Amino acid sequence: MAPAIDAAYQAEYKKIWAECPDPMFFAAYMHKNPMMHWLFWKRPEVALELAGDVKGKKIFDFGCGSGVLMKHLYKSGAIIRGCDLDPTAALKVVETMKIKADIRYSVEEVTKLGEKYDRIFALDVLEHVDELDYLLDHIITNLADDGHFILSGPTESAFYRLGRVWARNSSPNPQAFNADNHLRTIYDIERRLEEKGMKRIETRRLYFPVTLFRISSWKK
Repeated sequence: MAPAIDAAYQAEYKKIWAECPDPMFFAAYMHKNPMMHWLFWKRPEVALELAGDVKGKKIFDFGCGSGVLMKHLYKSGAIIRGCDLDPTAALKVVETMKIKADIRYSVEEVTKLGEKYDRIFALDVLEHVDELDYLLDHIITNLADDGHFILSGPTESAFYRLGRVWARNSSPNPQAFNADNHLRTIYDIERRLEEKGMKRIETRRLYFPVTLFRISSWKK
């Protein structure tokens, strides 16, 4: 099966992101080093693989800022809703690619709509938030009884931290690789999900033998 995210997909996004006012949010996706570039694009691709067939499914992309999932989801026939504190890029993606998607500014707005979602994504966002339990409760509330929650985040291992220093020193946007905005590891988030009664379906690791990111799927 062809990858969900190929070179043409990446090029289309990079062209749109280049027109956005703050390149910091896309620095990792546009990194010049081939390995770094591959690693950051591989995360959303694996997340989409874990989501499976989304035709006709209701999707909620929590922290959808870059809009990186939108094209695949829309072409696959999904019904898309997202939220982000700064949805500038996602809105630009939706407008430019003529994607039908409802983008909100907060998870509270989404919860108030009272809908349930077949797939919820939170990719590399929950390590940044102050109120983890509060947001996880909203995510679980919004998840359909037979829905899947797709999570991605960094391990913060010694190898990860070393890679982040290297990425920061070799990027024109070093602030994008600032460790200060990571409040927890992916292991902390997964532990809280388990404590809230969520059940793990599958976990993928990027990349053996050194795990820098974990992408997993969960159900109620």
